[in-house]
Amino acid sequence: MRSFRSLDVEIESAADRAARPDDRTTSIPERNYLLTQAARLNDLRRT
Repeated sequence: MRSFRSLDVEIESAADRAARPDDRTTSIPERNYLLTQAARLNDLRRT
């Protein structure tokens, strides 16, 4: 089981990659998923 910190780093780096408009390696549905996961993680941090 991964720690919140390792998951945090993984999601942030994935969200950073997904947010780059010139990155053609990530599909639009995958980008949406990654950005949603990053938003959920940010919500968890605030609670």
